[in-house]
Amino acid sequence: PAPHTIDTIGPYRVRRLIGRGGMGAVYEAIHDRLGKAVALKVLPRLAAADPEYQARFEREVRAAGRLDHPNVVRATDAGDADGVPYLAMELVDGV
Repeated sequence: PAPHTIDTIGPYRVRRLIGRGGMGAVYEAIHDRLGKAVALKVLPRLAAADPEYQARFEREVRAAGRLDHPNVVRATDAGDADGVPYLAMELVDGV
């Protein structure tokens, strides 16, 4: 069977999967109203139900929000869409 695809997360329309790791997946997405492309990190629903993963993701979100350096990707938004936490960041071309 085909893997489940995600069309939208909060105010973002998902375009494609960029990568997947231990703390979730990162998608290229477009903010509906702004039309701005972002990298959207999403905590999987199963992990979002685990208080330990929630706390780790929240620490990551807060740390990303405090960073402001020209060589570090900036966080632009964070939220929870139907129980799925996400972190939006600048989308940078490259590998």
